[in-house]
Amino acid sequence: MWKSLSFVGALVPAIVFAFAGIVKLLDPFSLASFLSYALWLSFPRALTLAGWIAGFEVVLAACLCLFFGRSRIPAYAGLCLLAFFCGLLVEVLWRWPDMATCGCFGSLSVRSNPPTPRVQLAMDLGLMALLGAHLLSFRRSSLEHAE
Repeated sequence: MWKSLSFVGALVPAIVFAFAGIVKLLDPFSLASFLSYALWLSFPRALTLAGWIAGFEVVLAACLCLFFGRSRIPAYAGLCLLAFFCGLLVEVLWRWPDMATCGCFGSLSVRSNPPTPRVQLAMDLGLMALLGAHLLSFRRSSLEHAE
């Protein structure tokens, strides 16, 4: 049971990170405009940061899949990234409660029916819960192997 919980807790965030990262790499402008508002950055700096975040998400997704069951570092990195996103979303919801989109899924946030910042915050908290379950089950399975 712990192995399957750990697998799901790593696989679902990895899929979301890979999808969101690839979409942001293809078109980082919507995330860059969100970051320029949220962090009060100039657009070129926000665009650079958006590219780095997108690349980090893709690498993080690969690490969650490749190091499954061997290292907890990718899960902790994912928790840190999601905590950063949650902090930005809470700040944006506090300052601009009627903002339409956060650009979390790149150009798909503009073309399709975008998730509102509240929905995105709930999704991020759900992904944090899955990564937390992955870390707890990782610890639990390692304790069972030690006995």
